[in-house]
Amino acid sequence: MKPIISEEIQRLLACPQCKLPLRYDAGYTCVACGRTFGQTPFGSWDFTMRYPEFLAPSDRRRWRAGQDAYEDWFKTLPADDDYEIQLRERNLVSEVYAGAFSLSGSVLDVGGHRGQLRHFLPEETTYLSVDTCPFVFANLPKLPNLLRAYPCLSRDCNFASAEAEYLPLVANAFDWVNMRSVLDHFLDPALAIFEAHRVLRPGGKLLVGVHVTGGKSPLREGSAVTAVASRLRRKLKYEGIGATLIASLRRLMGRAEKDHHIWHPSYDDLLGLLRFAKFSITKVHWQSPPYDHVVFVMGTKA
Repeated sequence: MKPIISEEIQRLLACPQCKLPLRYDAGYTCVACGRTFGQTPFGSWDFTMRYPEFLAPSDRRRWRAGQDAYEDWFKTLPADDDYEIQLRERNLVSEVYAGAFSLSGSVLDVGGHRGQLRHFLPEETTYLSVDTCPFVFANLPKLPNLLRAYPCLSRDCNFASAEAEYLPLVANAFDWVNMRSVLDHFLDPALAIFEAHRVLRPGGKLLVGVHVTGGKSPLREGSAVTAVASRLRRKLKYEGIGATLIASLRRLMGRAEKDHHIWHPSYDDLLGLLRFAKFSITKVHWQSPPYDHVVFVMGTKA
């Protein structure tokens, strides 16, 4: 249950900036630009793009602030290791990965965290999780019910700490790229989609799952009253009146959680982005209520 890079994945690594081979000697070094990449305190390899603080672009600093807020939120999630909650989450995801779509071959899971997607993949699948949060493996031994719900987490996981816009991988390497609930967090969603296109083999599939403003109907997006009412009904039904009231009080007191999302796409925005990156839209799946604002779109690389 630790992050690794297998020999098979090591052969696919490249400089996230130059896309040229990396030389390994106690660490990874680009043969062209000389960038070096070491390990994180959590044992994973760090291929994120680094800048001197005084040179970091302002939009990147804003993105980093959003990421820090998200990571702080993630670290303060309830410590209760509730099996029923884990099982409910797994069953929700199974609608997508054990029903609507079937991923196999070689799979790059962008924003894949601990690699829970492996639960739905054939055992012989070549899998790599790429994520900017290497700490997600740290407390796994303290979560026996999570391990019970996802037995795959008891195995070591191919994992690289890297950004979707700068994948440390060669071109034409994977059959699938999966992006679930992450596209709206990226600093540059368009560049991330182009990177997905680059690392996919011809005929490879990109699967993007994301919350879209307005859901299926443009009328929802245009009606603020309808959207608020719909959201309130879902929160009351699935979170209860207590949690809903507490969240409302936090907003009134100015203590609401920060929005870590960079982009708030509509359904048309999402389709337009994939087509702009030369993907053909081959399948669309809307999640069941109350998550019917979440859509999974599969695009195929020509």
